[in-house]
Amino acid sequence: MEKNLPIRHFDRFDIVGNRRDGGVDLIIEAHGPLDGSAATLSAIEKKVMNYVRDAEKSGFREKFNYDGGSVSIYIVCDFEISSKANELIARLQYEVGTRGIHLEIKSF
Repeated sequence: MEKNLPIRHFDRFDIVGNRRDGGVDLIIEAHGPLDGSAATLSAIEKKVMNYVRDAEKSGFREKFNYDGGSVSIYIVCDFEISSKANELIARLQYEVGTRGIHLEIKSF
């Protein structure tokens, strides 16, 4: 089932990048349109919240050479993003923002 979803691999980071300022960028890669289906919305929320939980774990700093700067999560999507998916991401932006983590959609 997971391989048919645009957001996959809930148990790992897609891409991790260390910034020169000591922060870290965590990338969620979309493999298709972010439609408004329950399965897609659930996948987005699950992946984002797994990233947040992992970033808050004590071993995160050592594992990714995280130097205590800010943590940013980027959902990278080169496909259509439904209004329902945008609404969910806006809600998640607020929620994770209260935990000191930045969430943003990037499309190219």
